[in-house]
Amino acid sequence: MKSLTDTPPLDQAITDKESFNIIVLYDDAPAGKRAHETCNFLRANFANNFVHYEMWNFGVLRITQVNEQALQNATEADLVIIAISQEKSFEPYIREWFNQWVEAKSPEKKGALIAICPSHSNTPKSYLTYLQEIAFRADFQFFTQPNQ
Repeated sequence: MKSLTDTPPLDQAITDKESFNIIVLYDDAPAGKRAHETCNFLRANFANNFVHYEMWNFGVLRITQVNEQALQNATEADLVIIAISQEKSFEPYIREWFNQWVEAKSPEKKGALIAICPSHSNTPKSYLTYLQEIAFRADFQFFTQPNQ
């Protein structure tokens, strides 16, 4: 798996876009904070009006209208960030959300999925393997960013 620190700078094709859309899904406040810091890093390296992001806690995806809005926004995202701080598997409603996203996004839409997780040594391989499979099915590149 690729780490964000192992990748070259963003491609010119990305910087030629009018905007760069990010959706963040996170399990709790510490994970949300880490994802927020990642988004702010991207904003600091581009014009603030270029990078747009939305953050969604896993728990709110249980609400049908919120789930549908997050799903719609994810189909337009260039980058999907999944941030966890707890070492547990995804609940069924989260797995269903991922499946719906893969089915709903346009096959022409390319992007990346980043997993922000506690650390490679402590994160269950099933978690990273599952997200890598989702990225593959969505035709997105997959990267990991362990918490430091």
